[in-house]
Amino acid sequence: MKGTIYSNVALTRPHAGHSDATLGKREHSGLTPVLVTLIAVSICRARTFSFCIRTKQLPLDVKALFGGYHPSIGHGIRVCKILRSEWHRQERTYRDALHVQLQLTDLTPGVKKRRWREYCDRIEYTANRLWSRELASLRAQRPTKPRQSGVVHSCSDVVHNTLALGPKFVVDRGRSTPELLSKVRSVAGHASPEDSDRCISEGVNVLLRGTAAISRFSGGRALAEDECSYRNSRQNS
Repeated sequence: MKGTIYSNVALTRPHAGHSDATLGKREHSGLTPVLVTLIAVSICRARTFSFCIRTKQLPLDVKALFGGYHPSIGHGIRVCKILRSEWHRQERTYRDALHVQLQLTDLTPGVKKRRWREYCDRIEYTANRLWSRELASLRAQRPTKPRQSGVVHSCSDVVHNTLALGPKFVVDRGRSTPELLSKVRSVAGHASPEDSDRCISEGVNVLLRGTAAISRFSGGRALAEDECSYRNSRQNS
């Protein structure tokens, strides 16, 4: 990435209770503004390589390290991990240097603590400004996936012929317990009166033995209860 992107970013953010003259005098005293900028740049560069590692995208400066040869993604990601660790190390070094510089001043401990919080706020603000620009540039470099046009998949002749036979040849859906009992009773209704009870009893027994789904969903108990109530009604009648 070009180094000029970092030179145009404001290093300071106005704080409540401080005049512009006070901020300007404080910012340009010693190495404080330089260290704040270096820390923010280190944070931004570390975020850049973390983004590239996560998306498996090689930044331009990493590609430039290999000259005219395009590196493999795996080797490029390893280089990105090394550079990310280096930028994190530089961030810690510059932050320690800023803290040491603050401790060498003649300020009171309370003022030093408040000043350190101000430095951290400026670092976070500057790093976020840099990262927003860098992130937009990285997203613009990502290759866009080609849009797939809506393709209409036609069915084969076998499917068309099967559908043309009508609903009689469709796959039978699972039937509920009341529907199965209704089928048993409708079949028993065509039998003679002396065989009707036997048909119902045997039909319910078949449903209890052969339908695992009914037993799993407590349908077996419903069949047994319905059979008992039906037999009692027949006996009472």
